[in-house]
Amino acid sequence: MAFFETWVYPNDPPKACETLFQDERKLVIVGVIGKSAFPDCNKMAGLNVLHSHPSHLNYESNEGEIRFYYSKSEDVLFLHFQTTYDEYCMRDAMVKEMENSQYGRHLNFNQYVRNRFAKMLLFATQVCHIVVFVELSVTFDSSLISIFKSLKLIRERHVLKFLPKLMKSSSAYLGKGYRVCSPRCLFFFENYPDGYDKTEESISKLEFEIEDNIYKMFRNELIIPNKSGTPLFSLPGNKRFVYYNTDDKIREDPLLQTLHELQCSFEKNSYFKDDTKSNLEELRLFGGFGIPLAQNVDAVIEEQPKRNNFMNFLKDHIKEALQFGFDDGVSKFKSKNNFLVPTVRTWYETFKLFHNIFVENFDNPNYEPADPSYKFFLESFEKLMDIDEGFFSKCCENGIKKACNLYNNPVLSHYGKSFQNALIDEALSVYSAHARGPNVDKSEQKLVDNFEQCWIAEKHSESLNFRSKNNTMWKQSRKDCYANSNSNNLASTCNCRHTQSSREDPYIMRQENYEFYQIIPDVCLFCVKNKKPGLLH
Repeated sequence: MAFFETWVYPNDPPKACETLFQDERKLVIVGVIGKSAFPDCNKMAGLNVLHSHPSHLNYESNEGEIRFYYSKSEDVLFLHFQTTYDEYCMRDAMVKEMENSQYGRHLNFNQYVRNRFAKMLLFATQVCHIVVFVELSVTFDSSLISIFKSLKLIRERHVLKFLPKLMKSSSAYLGKGYRVCSPRCLFFFENYPDGYDKTEESISKLEFEIEDNIYKMFRNELIIPNKSGTPLFSLPGNKRFVYYNTDDKIREDPLLQTLHELQCSFEKNSYFKDDTKSNLEELRLFGGFGIPLAQNVDAVIEEQPKRNNFMNFLKDHIKEALQFGFDDGVSKFKSKNNFLVPTVRTWYETFKLFHNIFVENFDNPNYEPADPSYKFFLESFEKLMDIDEGFFSKCCENGIKKACNLYNNPVLSHYGKSFQNALIDEALSVYSAHARGPNVDKSEQKLVDNFEQCWIAEKHSESLNFRSKNNTMWKQSRKDCYANSNSNNLASTCNCRHTQSSREDPYIMRQENYEFYQIIPDVCLFCVKNKKPGLLH
């Protein structure tokens, strides 16, 4: 196995960089992202890259960390991404949330986790030739579909607008697609489902079934469209892209392995012969003591058929990338594929630029971008990704509309407080039947406050009418509360009973009972015709 040097960006070791950048070398960039359930958050165990158990490497969970793996003898550079989909990174975020009470509800925290993961995945698709998604479950996580769909739209509608302008001011050049290629996505399942035979035929059958399911979902959701020249990523049309790990020892506890080897050595050097096994059993402290784990009756391990490991599976794709590039388009009319394998030095300069654009500026609250398209991307990325918020907002708006329609009563001043409370309860029950999401309580309280203000305004208006005082503020409040109600204009008749005229609902007794009847005779044809000379009105 080749020896891989490792370091965390941006802490690049000088010796490794000198070796990496020499001779204008070209490498295939493989990004490893996905899920892990261990404190080290390392997903490289199944790639046969680590030389020690991950728990012995002194790695800690650090969301957003990017670790490089490089070997002089290999034509590949690995990038390992730690994200909020690693369980211990998610745990750390949850602890901070509980301390600061920042999110309040599960849906808000879940959206935070999705957005942080999506940001790193978008960055990975910009700098990698191959993206390996590590999955702990035995089946494909269909919740990823919504993330892939949102990132595809974000890339097409926003990234391809601001990225060409930002790259003009730099020395980086990646061609028309503004990235090395549309990366090929591979899926590595660490666990094999229980109850399935581990024969080559059964394993291949399961992998083919999962591949078909993934491909159909991606095509149905237009994640892999026909005509798009630069999709978020691609799936190979003539190669396998799903691999199930059947080796249960990739995460084997090294302490147990050491004890097993020690017991084996004791068994080999034992002075007891086969004919004295009965005496040896009597000397054991308990049944099975001193017997190697592989020979223990309670732990019979069946030999599993040998199969190629994931690294050999991956090298087949790496070889294709170096020799021919990827051409995974599904359209009948093939177009020129944008696939570049730049020198490592050129690629690294682009990597640093993209890390600044897609990662660092997100986490810098004081950064003010000059480009309006890029500014909109930074400010609205969470909203563009937050499909749940849009859905729940529509639910709340629908509930508010139906509750207001029920409560909307232009004669509230005729009723007392008890009837008002009963009407509010009935409106809130209608609201609760339709509203959903994290903003239900907030919108409900706002709705109650508006109902109370409307009722108080109605009662206050009744009092002001008797006191002959104008109430312009209440008129505006009533207009706001009952925007959808009928007009408040009234039809009044002249003293001669021959002419009617429309006027606003009066709020002053003088206007109601005197001023209107002084003005209308001047426009009444019957009154003007019979008006006597010298009669003052």
